[in-house]
This record gives sequence, structure tokens and C-alpha cells, in this order.
Amino acid sequence: MGMLDEAPHLLLAEVSNSFTTDSDLAAEIDALHHNLKQLSRQLAVSEASYNDWKAVVVAAEHPKTMIGLDKKKFAVAKQLSAVEGNVLTLEAQLVKLKKELEELDNEDPLERQVLESEDDGTALKLWVYRGLGIEIQDDGKGGFHRASVRNKVTGDFNVVNIENKFTPFFYANYFWGQLASSSDKAES
Repeated sequence: MGMLDEAPHLLLAEVSNSFTTDSDLAAEIDALHHNLKQLSRQLAVSEASYNDWKAVVVAAEHPKTMIGLDKKKFAVAKQLSAVEGNVLTLEAQLVKLKKELEELDNEDPLERQVLESEDDGTALKLWVYRGLGIEIQDDGKGGFHRASVRNKVTGDFNVVNIENKFTPFFYANYFWGQLASSSDKAES
């Protein structure tokens, strides 16, 4: 029986020596606390070092970011300048076109026809007559059926129906007579 051969008190002492006591346990807990504090300090130092490294990396990337943003800003400014130039050009063209439109609106359509036509001179004759105060109305069939004679000096106004029974020579003399007699009245 091997175990009972020894004295029980020796066996109890040996077993009791093999177990740790409260003081041993407290020392072991203190050592673990000490190791934990050291590891916490190392973690804090490592985190601070990482944060410093991260700040350096971000600081190193900042100029690149700023350069990229500056390039975009200059590109947008260049495009804006081009658009403003186009707007100014278009505004100038608009002013010019409005002026031309106003001139065309104020222009006599018969005068424009005279300047632009290459016909037999009818438009030119009508324009000259109108300048003298004689306005001839077209009958739509290539002929004329009425003439209004207006004397600008005296303010006289006569309407003459043009018929085929009289010659063009008669009407020319009649119109000149109306214009001359009206101006004779104005002189006296």
C-alpha cells in the first residue's frame, strides 16, 4: 500500500506545501496587474505613435489635395471667363441686330425694294413719286388704279382715279400741275 506506509502527517505537510497560499496568490495577482499596466502603457504609446504617423500621412496628402483643388478652380475660372466672353459677344451682336431691325422698321419698304430690285425701274419710279408726294396704289393686276397727290408745303391732298381713257402724258401733266399749283399757293 504505498501511500499509507508513510506517516500521514508527513503526507499532509507535503500536500499542504504543494498548494499555494493566499500570499502567493496575492503576489501572482500583483504581478499580473503589473504586466497589465505595462501592456496598457505600451498600447497607449503605440496608439499615440500611430496617430502621429496618421497625422503626418494626412499632412503629406494635404498639399496634393490642395493642388488638385486649385487645378479644378483654375479650370472652372477659365471656363467661366470663356462663357463671359461669349455672353459679351452675343450681347454685342444682339444690340447690333436690334439696331439693324429698328433701321429696317423705320425704312420705307418701297425704298428697300428699289435698292434691292433688279426689275425694269417701276419700283424706282414709285419711290421717286412718293418722294414728290404722289402715292400710286397698285390694282394687283400689274397696273395702277388710284393716285394720292399730297403737297407737303400746303397740306393739300387730292385723290385721282387712274382710268384707261386718258394717256400717261395727261396724268403726268395733271400731277405736275397739282404739285405746282399747290406750291404756287404756298408762295403767295
